Amino acid sequence: MSNTSKGQILITGKDESTWLSLSQALDITSMKKAAFYYYRDKPDGVRTRNANNKKDKQYNAADTKRLKARKEDLEIVYGGEFETELKWLVPADLPAILRLDYEVYSEYLVGEPNLYAAWITKNTHVALCAFDKLDPNKCLAYVSALPLPEKVILQVLKGEKCELDITADNILTYDEPGEYTLLVNSVVASEERYLNRVLHGVLDYWENNAPERKIKRLYAEATSDRGRSLLRRFYFSEVSTITNSGELEIVNDAYYLDLQRPAQSKIIREFQERVKAKE
Repeated sequence: MSNTSKGQILITGKDESTWLSLSQALDITSMKKAAFYYYRDKPDGVRTRNANNKKDKQYNAADTKRLKARKEDLEIVYGGEFETELKWLVPADLPAILRLDYEVYSEYLVGEPNLYAAWITKNTHVALCAFDKLDPNKCLAYVSALPLPEKVILQVLKGEKCELDITADNILTYDEPGEYTLLVNSVVASEERYLNRVLHGVLDYWENNAPERKIKRLYAEATSDRGRSLLRRFYFSEVSTITNSGELEIVNDAYYLDLQRPAQSKIIREFQERVKAKE
């Protein structure tokens, strides 16, 4: 493939004032939604505005063409639209994510592979991973979110139950329509760009399953500054409980995000808008 620069894609003054639908923008860039959303949100990404019905977004044509040019440049660097492939974790992939854990944290995270295998066998959409296209045994990022009864999640966050005490029986499947509470129990990435791709992939999954299946609340436990920073990025709130004496008590390192309320994070807010448009 020969190199493509902005000068080879004609951008007119009309493009600056022209707005496209999502499908038109995807056609121009030849990108999947997850990829488009990732680059759209960059500082040099694509300007958006509310569509006439206020339930969808429109995308600036000039910015979209510029993104197409950059995308073709990226293909030169990475040998394809992406150097990664998204897939849901299966038991055979567990060694790959354990190697990533070691790469990022310089230690293997305490866990029980057989237990993890039982979780992802019970529900095949627990952990979404980004794998290297050239080396399918190399995991670059993954996000694991366990669908559990809210009572079980709070027991784990308050220390009344260990995460390793969660059995496959506790894991919910997505067979039934309704709202689900998820415990985000692991987020690991070798680079942030891989994590962003996985996060958009997870949102795409839930958008495609809406409105029949929706996330009610996300819970997470942060035990490092890196984890707390990520949760602040998405405006997670601290979990609090009422003590026996009637006082409000903050649960250490426990956070939640209520998807029933308008989100402060742009990524989550736009996801909510897309889901609402399907109702």
